[in-house]
Amino acid sequence: MQSDKKLLNIKNIIIFSIFTIVYFQFFYSYHKMSILGGNSFTTSDWLINYNYGFIRRGMFGTMLFMFSNNPNVILNILPFTLNLIYFINILLVLKLFLKEKQNLISYFILFSPAFLFFPIFDPSAGYRKEILGILTVNILINFKKEILNKTSYLILFHLLFLFAIFSHEVNLLFLPIIFFIVFNETRFSNKFKKILVSITSISILCVISILQTTSESELSQKRNSMCEDLINWGFSDYLCGFGSFDFLAWDTKANYYFSKQNYLDPNQSYEHYLYLFFLSLLPFVFGNFFKNKYLRLYVIISIIFTIPYFVIAVDWGRWIHILIWCYSILYFDMKKTNSNNYSNILFLLVPVYLFLFNIPHCCINEGNMVINLTDNFQIFINKIAEFYRV
Repeated sequence: MQSDKKLLNIKNIIIFSIFTIVYFQFFYSYHKMSILGGNSFTTSDWLINYNYGFIRRGMFGTMLFMFSNNPNVILNILPFTLNLIYFINILLVLKLFLKEKQNLISYFILFSPAFLFFPIFDPSAGYRKEILGILTVNILINFKKEILNKTSYLILFHLLFLFAIFSHEVNLLFLPIIFFIVFNETRFSNKFKKILVSITSISILCVISILQTTSESELSQKRNSMCEDLINWGFSDYLCGFGSFDFLAWDTKANYYFSKQNYLDPNQSYEHYLYLFFLSLLPFVFGNFFKNKYLRLYVIISIIFTIPYFVIAVDWGRWIHILIWCYSILYFDMKKTNSNNYSNILFLLVPVYLFLFNIPHCCINEGNMVINLTDNFQIFINKIAEFYRV
């Protein structure tokens, strides 16, 4: 018994060390890139604002520019803030992981390339605005009793979710897991019904607001005005190149047309994402995740809820990552009957699963082998080495 506890502590120290080493370089890389001018996706998206009236995705940028419009200030505040959000998200996952007794499957999930290691294999998938939605659900699942039993905490949670979805509509994808966590705690009580109504109202408000600004000419005008401001303030004009500001100026039809072109492109292999999603779900299948009827229903609803994003946006890897993140934290929070019933030899298979495949956030090219153990190990090592060279 004592030796098992000691072994468990060693495993936890190893886990913490791995994530510290990997993510420290990930954080440093983004900070370095930011002070060198930023990226037209992972920086620009956070700079969208309401200076020229309401526009989707503008909440975070509006609050950011309340501090300053000086590029030197903003491009230091931004990486600090986003790295802090990432750090909190990782800590909350590990807190959840250590709170309940876990089994071997838990380690496969923790080290899944679709979960915490997703942006390590594809750094361009990192620093997207879904980290705000992830922060929201991480806080809810870790402090659900406090949030659901104290009005002031519940109001703060509503405000955080409101902030997330008005910063980017992708955070609407976290609605199913929010409802499931609340339902799992309160069942069909009056409290569940009230929260259901309030969260749904916020979401409908967001959708209506987005639909009211679908004119491409209006969106383009606001996009151009924001970019002129950024350049006049001293930001690099690269931030307004092909990237988040361009996609901001497209309405739903334009996004669908662009996505359709990619799906029909013979050089693209989007069907590979189906295999990758299946591989990502394998630990949950062996971990009896789907035995619970409510969890099965939640998974079905969450996938259906995500389908419109798969249709009108090409970042299929990101949508899979969001789904797997939600399933993972629910699994860690589950009571497990066979928490330590496994051979330590099998634990050595966890790194094999980590390097078995990787999920690009977008656009798998024909012939790009994403299911290859040795290649993915090399990709992982190269990414870490790149962080050190930045």
